[in-house]
Amino acid sequence: MLKPGSRYRNCRNRNEPEGGEGVEMMRLRLRRDSFIGASDAAAFVIFAVLLITIGVITTSLYLAITVPSETKKSEFNHAAAVTEDFVPLQTSIRALERAESAVATTSVMIQLMPEKTSIIVQPLSSGSIHFSPLQGTIAVRLAGENSSISGPWTDENFVNTTRSNLNLSSGELKLVGPPHFPKGSAESNMTAAEGHLGKDTGSNCTRYGNLTWYTSIRPSTELVMKVRTDMFPDMRHAKNWSECLEIPSQDGHNEFPLAQLPSVSHGHRYVQYRAELRTYDFRETPTLFNVSINFSSSPEGVTLANASGSITYDSNYHHLPSQVLVYENDAVIKSQTLGGFMARPPGISITNSSSGVPRVNISLVYLTGTNITYSGAPSISLRLFRGESDLISNSSYFPKVTLNLTTDFPDIWSNWFNQTLEKSGINESHYVVVSNSTARTVEVTVFGDGGGVELYLEKMEVLVNVQA
Repeated sequence: MLKPGSRYRNCRNRNEPEGGEGVEMMRLRLRRDSFIGASDAAAFVIFAVLLITIGVITTSLYLAITVPSETKKSEFNHAAAVTEDFVPLQTSIRALERAESAVATTSVMIQLMPEKTSIIVQPLSSGSIHFSPLQGTIAVRLAGENSSISGPWTDENFVNTTRSNLNLSSGELKLVGPPHFPKGSAESNMTAAEGHLGKDTGSNCTRYGNLTWYTSIRPSTELVMKVRTDMFPDMRHAKNWSECLEIPSQDGHNEFPLAQLPSVSHGHRYVQYRAELRTYDFRETPTLFNVSINFSSSPEGVTLANASGSITYDSNYHHLPSQVLVYENDAVIKSQTLGGFMARPPGISITNSSSGVPRVNISLVYLTGTNITYSGAPSISLRLFRGESDLISNSSYFPKVTLNLTTDFPDIWSNWFNQTLEKSGINESHYVVVSNSTARTVEVTVFGDGGGVELYLEKMEVLVNVQA
């Protein structure tokens, strides 16, 4: 057994401090090791935070650049697409005009909302579609004069007529006989009385009322009336009698609205009638007693036709400038913050004939339906139904023709009319374009140089139904 102070005690670690000094050293060592570990942990946390911060900043920068770019790309694609949608809108309406069926119908889709081209685009807003049957008006007019004139013109004695196979006796026209000729005719001819063929109503803004005549219609006989008008006293551009609609007679009093005749046009100063008598029994003859044509004029002039209605798309983009697309008066207009232009021209053409007579062709589209604004859907359908149509002027001649428009885009319309007239070859002294941005009106007047203005004017009604 070893005794205290023996040689074994000397076998301990020579580096171990003796007594309290060893414990203190151990504590210092532990503290040093703990400090080093804590420093390493803090460094790791700082490094991780830096990495996360860099990632967040990088992602934010990427999104800040890419998201607007992708959103703008979607909006740009949509702006082009919705513009293209308005092209078939115009062509579909024009197709209704050419359709043989009187109850033709068609549909057109309009994209209200852009399509997402990426999952990182901003939430896309829907544009809106607005249909108004009252906006975008147009009127085709014959400018007024300073005086008001009214009829009627009554021909009771038929002195100023050119007659064939008819007897005039006591103010009555009958077929020559008996035995009576199978047919005969009488045409009003004011050459002897007024120096020209047609009856002068005294105004280039005449509105025609009713034709009234009295007859005696015997069995196996008939009597028909025809009426035509023109701007010239020699009736050079009036329809041939063979092209004029026959108005049948009944025994006694007869009356017919002249505005329903294709051969009669408001705004013509000169008028002429023709009576055709026929019998299928040589013992009988119809008798014509008198003819009366009612007419009037006013300083306000004559409105040949008018129309209205607009279909408007209004965008709601985040990054692209706001744009508005409008279909009105058969034209497609694109308007943006920096300006606008006529994307598709209207159904109006203005040219100059080889003889120097201006020609104006107008196809009016009258949009009807319920005023409505719609948004919130990716797209909507416009259901279009053809309504009544009317040929108002089939290449008739007038001293001058005026178009009056009310529109939210007077500058765009006036620019288009000026460009069209400049290209037409018409002398610049023979037309005037006046635009009023405050009143939102445009007035275009085309003058004839002695030969008048040739006008073709038609009008079609289209019912618009907006469907989600």
